[in-house]
Formats: sequence, structure tokens, C-alpha cells
Amino acid sequence: MIRFLVIGDFNSVLRKSLIKKVEREKFDAVLALGDYGGDKRIGRITFKNWGKNWEDVVGEKRAKQLLKEDYDKSLKILKWLNSLRKSVFFIFGNNDQYKGNKVKSFEGKNLLKYTKKFKNFKYVHEKTVNFKGTKIYGHGGFVTSDIYLNKKYAPYDKKKMLKRIREYNKDKKVLLKNKKIDIFLIHYPLYGIFDKINNPVVKKMHGKKIGFKPYNLAVKKFKPKIVFCSHMEEHSSEKKKYRNSLVVNPGSALFGRYCFLDFDENKKIVKNVKFCK
Repeated sequence: MIRFLVIGDFNSVLRKSLIKKVEREKFDAVLALGDYGGDKRIGRITFKNWGKNWEDVVGEKRAKQLLKEDYDKSLKILKWLNSLRKSVFFIFGNNDQYKGNKVKSFEGKNLLKYTKKFKNFKYVHEKTVNFKGTKIYGHGGFVTSDIYLNKKYAPYDKKKMLKRIREYNKDKKVLLKNKKIDIFLIHYPLYGIFDKINNPVVKKMHGKKIGFKPYNLAVKKFKPKIVFCSHMEEHSSEKKKYRNSLVVNPGSALFGRYCFLDFDENKKIVKNVKFCK
């Protein structure tokens, strides 16, 4: 039996109470779902000015300051995960600075490059890894939710819209090349599963579904035993059966939530999912 700690959506906050609880527990490995960064101050600016570039709203100097603070807090969280001395199978979220600069004045920060220094970290984006006979595959980062392919809801100009369509098709192609897996790690949710927005601040999007349909196709084709997603704090600590797979949102670490998975690596079955807070 393998016990996994499953955790994500810190949004730049590492709670002392969470550290204390997690470090008292016994587990074999960590599954980390992204959004180690994503300061809520940036989120509030983005939602309040939906459809605009938040960096343009606050100006380059303030954007640089917020991104620098967010990066430093993200790095602190990743260092803590590494300090647990367990294998950490991880992906990034849409709010993580893992590809370098977001604004021209913010000097080259790249969390992915930094995590290569961590001996316990294994980046599983678009990769299948084997842990004690259990196949784990991840797909993280930003994806173009299906609703944003509709001009009515897309916060993009025509040029960016075409780019998003290309990225959508590329992600779909990569996902459907995958082989049979046991555990599927994603940041964004499947379409229609834990993807409904509950945020009256963004009236245009409130109540809408922002899942990613290629994930549904991948689950249908490869039949993972369990799927872990995050991104949507509205659906923290929820689980639901989809086809033959169990889909789980472990909860937002920002609010002290996470879960444990007990997985029988011999019989390839989910024995238990325990939500914690």
C-alpha cells in the first residue's frame, strides 16, 4: 500500500498550522498540483479588471514588486515540500512563474529551473513516471478552458485568440498520445466536474464552467484509477466518479486543506481518500 500526500493551491501562503499537521503524518510520497504562487492581491486586481492585463492596470513598477514577492513566497513553499524528504511528483499551475519573465522589468525568474536543484522533485508535466509500480502522469500550467474559445467570453484580442486555439489543439494532441496510467495529475479541472465559477465579482463568468474538455477525452481513453485536480477553491475537498475514474479536488492549501490517497499498487485500486484541514 502506498500513501500519497496530495496538495496544491497555496496561492503564496504557507500556513504554520498546515506545516505542523503535515509533518506529523506518515506518507510515502507527495503529489503536488500547482499554484504554489498566485498572490490573492494579484487575483483581486485581475478579477476586478476582467478582460484587461492586470500588469497594465497597476503599472510596471508595482507589477514587478508583486511578482517578486509572489516568486519568493512560491520558492519558500517548494523548499518546504522538498524538506519533507519524500519524492515529490509535481506540476505547476496557471499562477506559477515557471517559464521566466511575466513583465520585462522582472528579471529572469524561473521556478522550474530552480526545482532542478531539489533532489526529491520529479516534474511530471507531459511525462509518465513509475513509483513502486504505480504509473503517474501530469499535465499542468495554463490551459485554454473551452469557454474561452467562445468570443463572448474570451478576454483576448483576435491575435491572442488564435494563439490560444493553437495551444488548445497542441495540448489535446499531446494528452491523447498518452498510454494507460494509474494516477492523473492536472491543475485545471475536467469540463463539468468541479469547474463551476462562484465569483460574483466577475459577473460575466459567475456560474460558468471553465473546465478543459481534452482532459475528459484523456480520462475516457486511458481510464486512470484516480484524477486529482485543483484550481477551483469553490470545490475544495470534493470527490466524484466520472466514468470509471474517481475525480478528486484535495482542497486549497491556502485554507489549510489537503488530502491523503491510499493506493494498492498491486491490485491497482484506490483504497481510501482522506480529506484533511
